[in-house]
Amino acid sequence: MERIPDQLLTNYKTQTRKSSPVIEHLKIAAALKLWNDRDFKDIKFEVPIAYGKKTVFVKVLAKNDEGVVFGVECASTVRLDWLRKRIETLQACLPRDSYIIAVFPQTAAERAQKAAKFADEVWVTGKKDTVTQMIFTSTFHKE
Repeated sequence: MERIPDQLLTNYKTQTRKSSPVIEHLKIAAALKLWNDRDFKDIKFEVPIAYGKKTVFVKVLAKNDEGVVFGVECASTVRLDWLRKRIETLQACLPRDSYIIAVFPQTAAERAQKAAKFADEVWVTGKKDTVTQMIFTSTFHKE
């Protein structure tokens, strides 16, 4: 596993909700990619957001210095109906110009491309908690 920066590791360890080992690895891989490659330093895990009478938990929530928000959803398999509904919920909960990233393990890579219909970006992880493939939609900026 790639060395996790102390601040990121502290944020990860203080989360109160834990998922399956696969989802936990996806969350770490996404957070490391945002931290190392996109220079996001405000990264939190399992962030609760009020949505009507319910609370929605965002697997990874990142903000950059300009205030751009990235919400990350992680799944061990590509279930398109569930993913579409989940991303619609995240889009309704997060600021209007937020980006949504869907992250899947290598075992779901073949179907992951189809998820690009719903998310702004789709990432596939490999071994050692790294993102090995990135699929982008045709959206270059948010309004």
